[in-house]
Amino acid sequence: MASSEKNIIKLEINNIAPIEHLAKQIETKELKIGILGKNGSGKTFISRLFRLLEKNGEDSEEITQKLLRLKKETGCFKFKIIDKDGNDIEDIIIDLKRGEQIRFNTKPHYIYHTFNNDYIEENIKKASYAIRNENISGYILGKENIELESERKKLEECENELALIEKTLTTKLSNYIYEKTNHIPYIVSIKEYSLLNIKNILSPDRLNIEKTKKNVDEYLKDYEKVKSVPDDLSDIQKIKELENYEDFSELIQLVISYCEKKYSINTLALEFKKKIKSKQEFIESGISLLQTTNNKCPFCEQVLGSSAIELIDRYNEYLNDEEAKTVKELKIVYGKIKGVIETLQLLENNNAKRMNDFFEYKTKYIPSEEEIELNELSSKKLVEDLEKLFTYIEEKINNLNTSIIIPKGLTNSLLATFEELEAIRVDNNNKIEIINKKKDSLKNESKSIKREICKSAYIQVLDLFEEDLTDYTRNGKEKNELALKISSKEQKQKRSRSKAVTETINTILNYFFGGKYSLDESQYKLIFNKNYDDSYKVENVLSEGEKNIIAFAYYMGETHCKITNEADYKKLFFIIDDPISSMDFLHVYTLSGCLRKLKNIFPEMGNERLILLTHNVDFMRIQCSNKIVSQKMRLYDCQLLELNESFSIPYVDHLFDIFKISENKILPNHTTANSIRHVIETLVKFNDISLSQAGVNVYIQKYFSSNVTLYSLINDLSHGSWKSEQEPIDMVTYRDICSSIIEHIHSIYPHQIEFCRHKMK
Repeated sequence: MASSEKNIIKLEINNIAPIEHLAKQIETKELKIGILGKNGSGKTFISRLFRLLEKNGEDSEEITQKLLRLKKETGCFKFKIIDKDGNDIEDIIIDLKRGEQIRFNTKPHYIYHTFNNDYIEENIKKASYAIRNENISGYILGKENIELESERKKLEECENELALIEKTLTTKLSNYIYEKTNHIPYIVSIKEYSLLNIKNILSPDRLNIEKTKKNVDEYLKDYEKVKSVPDDLSDIQKIKELENYEDFSELIQLVISYCEKKYSINTLALEFKKKIKSKQEFIESGISLLQTTNNKCPFCEQVLGSSAIELIDRYNEYLNDEEAKTVKELKIVYGKIKGVIETLQLLENNNAKRMNDFFEYKTKYIPSEEEIELNELSSKKLVEDLEKLFTYIEEKINNLNTSIIIPKGLTNSLLATFEELEAIRVDNNNKIEIINKKKDSLKNESKSIKREICKSAYIQVLDLFEEDLTDYTRNGKEKNELALKISSKEQKQKRSRSKAVTETINTILNYFFGGKYSLDESQYKLIFNKNYDDSYKVENVLSEGEKNIIAFAYYMGETHCKITNEADYKKLFFIIDDPISSMDFLHVYTLSGCLRKLKNIFPEMGNERLILLTHNVDFMRIQCSNKIVSQKMRLYDCQLLELNESFSIPYVDHLFDIFKISENKILPNHTTANSIRHVIETLVKFNDISLSQAGVNVYIQKYFSSNVTLYSLINDLSHGSWKSEQEPIDMVTYRDICSSIIEHIHSIYPHQIEFCRHKMK
């Protein structure tokens, strides 16, 4: 599209309260539109439509009820702006349907900020004229941030890619964790289950735990084993004690003692002794039986002769002597050692059986003991050493008078080997006791396995999804580094939003009140003459006009709450509906000055963008004559028509002419007297309404009594009477009269004269 000198605004409204259908195309050099409309014409509803763009559909069902035309179910608002180069800058469509949420076709390009009675009710009156501070914190980022657009775009791309990876990875992780743990009751209550939290897994600071002994599938099998333990499973019996170490040591010491001791030879012949020794047990048994058989042989029952009896007596003599007793004791020791050997063999067999039981229990039921083994208990070495003692005992029996020395190495080996076997037995019994306790406390065993399942699943997750996690971590690191870089640059130029809001509010308040009212930044409360008293409610102190001024000041200050960075100021679009309610004319001029100074109040915004709606003819005339709005429209009967400025009362134009004459910038002419009359008639109505019935003459007599020419002048020259060619009054007198009027107005409405002076620059 070819470039044009004007912007094109297309506005269409359907079924919005009093407006059944309105369609208008406006061509304007500047986006500064003034709309004059009488009460009930729909101008307030137009401001409400723009305010919808700020509320983002909030409470939109309720708002729809208020906006839609009576008995209409649907409504529509279209607002389009085409710039001078033919670009579609704004193209908003809002569809309304009774009982439904409002639908927006797109996000607005401009940042709309609307002032109307709804704004005052919702934001100012509810807060008792104290500024809301929920959105006032933070900073407005400076111009330097405009240069960050490419980096912000890159950050956005990085965030989008990261979000996609996270979504995909989260699905994979969730499915894996669900598959491994879903069938295990109460596993989520295990402390280690937090390892499987997706957020923890995705965190770059995730834990690096020690690798588990088994993988997760093996632990899951262990869990099934624990579940299969029979309720009546008996304990594994402990291995019985071999021998008390002290008793065993004492037995060895007794053998050593017997073998080392020398015994004397009695009178019996050696050969006889040998025979007796070889048959000592048999002989002892026979002698004991002989005492009950009346000298008959207990075996063949023959009567014993004297020689036999003598021989028996000699046997008894031998058996009763010390040597015989020693042999007997040696044989008793021999028998004890034999008994130890037999016990050792039983012990070895018993231990082998416990090893089999232990293996079965740990394999089938108690996986946590899987790596534990019972030690083999081999008695071979100890038996061999004990059997060596037999040789020494036998040798001693045959040589009682000889000292038999048992090697020290043998006795040490016997005791050490015994200790080793006993230690093995005790250790095995401890292991048996542990597995029995675990069998009796399967809840703890199950909990322990669940912990290992969680840990091994976590380790396996890191392994299985290593590539995905690495990509995610790398992207996250790049995103964080880029965000930090952008933040660092943003911090170089930023402005306190709170300070900006407070400064703007105080600027506006100062325009109106000259320091009478101000806003305390620390409390966000209104201060009267630099004091604040909690006992007074602001709304009870202020006049209605002052309340509206303060509401407008807050509205202007709150503009900064819509700004994130300075580039946003260039998107500001002000929608202002009847801001002058209950204001006197002086304040009307001041407010007009604020609108004209929008560029000064918000220097970053560039060209002003404003839609001003009012029902006040004088206010509209001021906006037109001061070029505050560039396009003047009239809302009438659902139509937007071009506004003819001549129909309004030209007080400002007349005043400005008088001011220029007083400043000797122009000469009086045939309309000057009429301008003077118009200004004084207006002053009568606004400044001293009690005199309005009496008219201009009384007012002049009251305020201009020293100037006798004034009344006659305006009464004659402002009416259509015949005039001669002679000049009725000289130029100096004319200028003096104009100067006195300007001085009078300056004394009561100084801002009007300041306005004229500024306009003349």
